[in-house]
Amino acid sequence: MNKMHDHRMKKSKYYQDVKARRKRLNALIIFLILLFGAFLVYLLFFYNPLEYKKEKLMISAGICGCVNQRAVYHLPVNSILADLIREAKGVNRRADMTRVNLAKPLMNDSVYHVPCKSKAASVSMPKMSYQPLQPKTIQNKKADHINIFYGGLPHTFMLLQIYPELDLITVTHLPFYTSFSMEKQRLADFFFLMGVDPTVYMVQNFFREKIDFYFVQHRQSFIDMVDYMGGIPVYVDTLFAKEYKMMEGVRRLSGFHSWEFIRFIDKETRKTNLLLGSHLRMDRQKLFMMSMYKFFRSMNIAAQANNVRHVLSISQTNLSVENASSLIEMGIKMKNPKLELLTLPGNPIYVNNVLYWEPRLDTYIRKRSELIQSYGG
Repeated sequence: MNKMHDHRMKKSKYYQDVKARRKRLNALIIFLILLFGAFLVYLLFFYNPLEYKKEKLMISAGICGCVNQRAVYHLPVNSILADLIREAKGVNRRADMTRVNLAKPLMNDSVYHVPCKSKAASVSMPKMSYQPLQPKTIQNKKADHINIFYGGLPHTFMLLQIYPELDLITVTHLPFYTSFSMEKQRLADFFFLMGVDPTVYMVQNFFREKIDFYFVQHRQSFIDMVDYMGGIPVYVDTLFAKEYKMMEGVRRLSGFHSWEFIRFIDKETRKTNLLLGSHLRMDRQKLFMMSMYKFFRSMNIAAQANNVRHVLSISQTNLSVENASSLIEMGIKMKNPKLELLTLPGNPIYVNNVLYWEPRLDTYIRKRSELIQSYGG
């Protein structure tokens, strides 16, 4: 009897232990479910995917020579010389920008020198009388087209034109070595000398059209923009794929690789035919622009608005959130918008071994008129 009683007691205790373990296991599972749920809530409502970028690694770099403010500056890692020059409030009128590599990567604790022209060789820039450009309210029905000047520093410049009634968007690439004045100042050099407003004023004087908005990005803001979008699907050609050790074909490029893609000229072409390399680079920039446009169009309205707000926050522009929203609404109302990619017509010329692009306004006006007419305008 005593043995049976002990057996029953052991069996009862065993079942009690099993029951207790099950309770603890169930409690642990419930806790994990609640923890996972809290994590999902955090991801949905509180997580900022770019929060890690608030504490960027910084480097120190000094700049001297023909800049407006010689000093030591703190910039994010992977900055380039163009970023340092902008921190120094641009170059002065004696700067010899033809000897400056704006895309040169910065090294920590280094000093960079912007060379000066001799006084005899210096070109006195004309005093420009201009009114700072003021943003305007977009009126869809009344405006024939909207003009937007885009600067992707240091070497990418474009004129975007939106024709809402024609379902047409044109993007005209302006070579950075374009000379819009008799003083033989290249577009990129003029920008770093004079700043945004005078550059836009010069461009609108050349095209004889009001530039409604400007939008300027430097290297890091471009990279941040692409990364925020989750990368851009782009067709990668053989030369670029070989250089960056990736497979040829459509690849989703990160912000860094997107930046490298739009500025890429392979080493052999750079040595033998820089002009050809520049044209190939423009072709890649057009391809990237088309790929990004298609990818943006594939997003839902909420995602588009979110990306636009982020881009405006990290760029230099006179576009307000309201203006950008109006542009998005305009794009939505365009039934089947077509994107036409153009290059400003002109001729390459060399002056003192420096390449310039001599633009042909008459040819540009004729080609644009033919294009607009082909769309019923």
